[in-house]
Amino acid sequence: MISICIPTYNYDISNLIFRLNELLPILEIEYEIIVMEDGSEYEFSQQNEKKIKDIPNVNHIILPKNIGRSAIRNKLAETSRFNKLIFLDSDIKIDDHNFIKNYLDNIKYPIIYGGTKCDKLQKNDNCSLRYTCETEKIDKNFTRRFTTANFMADKEIFNKVKFREFLTKYGHEDTLFAYELEKNGISVKYIDNPVIHLALDINEIFLEKTEQSIINIFEIEKNANIDKDFLNYIAMLKFYNEHKTIIKIIFPFVNMFNKQIKKYLIKSKNPKLVIFDLYKLIFYTKNKKRAYSIPNL
Repeated sequence: MISICIPTYNYDISNLIFRLNELLPILEIEYEIIVMEDGSEYEFSQQNEKKIKDIPNVNHIILPKNIGRSAIRNKLAETSRFNKLIFLDSDIKIDDHNFIKNYLDNIKYPIIYGGTKCDKLQKNDNCSLRYTCETEKIDKNFTRRFTTANFMADKEIFNKVKFREFLTKYGHEDTLFAYELEKNGISVKYIDNPVIHLALDINEIFLEKTEQSIINIFEIEKNANIDKDFLNYIAMLKFYNEHKTIIKIIFPFVNMFNKQIKKYLIKSKNPKLVIFDLYKLIFYTKNKKRAYSIPNL
């Protein structure tokens, strides 16, 4: 009836599997848990194998090389046996004892998003940027956001849309998936069924991931098979396209302070998201001009 699909890379998955093994059997439904190692290092994959090998209904698959964030989720869907798929990131915790039941209560909907919350115990100065983003943007606006961390999909609907596999690294594969659901007339049912995000990136790493996500935008822009209306689906790009003329004028001045802005985002205990948005806009503008030699930005 339900396939729990969990991609993982260099992460101890055992606590999540133990928790699912507490929640699923009491529901008396058919289920499977698929853990797919996306080219994890030997140490992690073997530790996971040792810890979860005796848990019923767990299929632990170790891929020899990393195939990317999009392809791994498509492969999980292909491997699954049941028609309802629950996708979970590996670095999450489930607090609610009714977590699976909450999904079953809404099983008639083709796509259900349960949301994420931040682990407040992990709040510290080194992770302040990711923490602020998750608490001020994702937690508060989950009915307007969609991430890969926690959602349920009808397998037939999922296979109609799928994740775009040309996006192999971090960033916007989930945004593009959500857009193409909407484009195909498939509405997302948002329910209050969050998982707790555990592994907060330190500020430097989160900025690197943010930059990678913007590089993915360039990949999307270059892909002829992507509906160009998608580019206004991303708030930063919508702002850029609506204010291109003024951005062209002020960019040289603002770019002078880019290093100071980055330092602020790394060092600040309570970073302002408007400054973070400015940093993303600078990175996008600078790299768009350099990468594509676009004279008019």
